[in-house]
Amino acid sequence: MDQREFLIPRYLDAPPMALFIEADTAAVAFGFVFIGFFFKQLLICTVAGIVLARLYARSKADGGRGTIMRFLYWYTPSRLFVKSRVASFERYFLG
Repeated sequence: MDQREFLIPRYLDAPPMALFIEADTAAVAFGFVFIGFFFKQLLICTVAGIVLARLYARSKADGGRGTIMRFLYWYTPSRLFVKSRVASFERYFLG
């Protein structure tokens, strides 16, 4: 068995990659490309997808792990995205 047949990640906690970028960042960009294909506005949506993917990657790098989930918890209806016991709008706990 030849070792060159298998791709082994360098680190065990390495994120999944799509092409040469992380898979979730690629999903943001390709999602906008798909939307542009659907609405026949491919150029505009491709540029918007690239810009938003770069902003998404930068926010992930600046905030660390879990930044997106914290944003969803505090600034959106948290029961839709984050399964937590306490809603984000509850400030005081009695009893």
